[in-house]
Amino acid sequence: MKKAVLATVPSDSHSWNLVFMEMFLRERGFEVCNLGICTPYDLTMEAVHSQRPDLLVISTVNGHGHIEGPALARGVGEVGIGDRPRLVIGGKLGTDVTALAEQAAELAIAGFDGVFYGPAALDRFEEFLAQELSESETSLLA
Repeated sequence: MKKAVLATVPSDSHSWNLVFMEMFLRERGFEVCNLGICTPYDLTMEAVHSQRPDLLVISTVNGHGHIEGPALARGVGEVGIGDRPRLVIGGKLGTDVTALAEQAAELAIAGFDGVFYGPAALDRFEEFLAQELSESETSLLA
């Protein structure tokens, strides 16, 4: 079974998105460790190191994802566990809707494998998961 660690940025105290995302991932075959609201960077890095998930999902709705996300990406890159998990972020990345595309590009440059926002975010995330699952199943058969 694929493993996912689910977290948010340290300043985000919203929980409904984490509950929804946990159910969404479980329905798609993931074992999920939900780290809860206002997730400290250290807790996220500790979970990545100890659990060695296939996927780290950062879900945010307070609009600070573009501000706090890059530090998470750098931290995951520095965990030093060999293969790092696929890293994605989604939700309300910022409060200035005119800057979302630029903020998403900056998050991708910072190290996120997927950045999901806007009305089609969940559909695009589901496509990402389907591609990730099919690639990992193919590598298991090789």
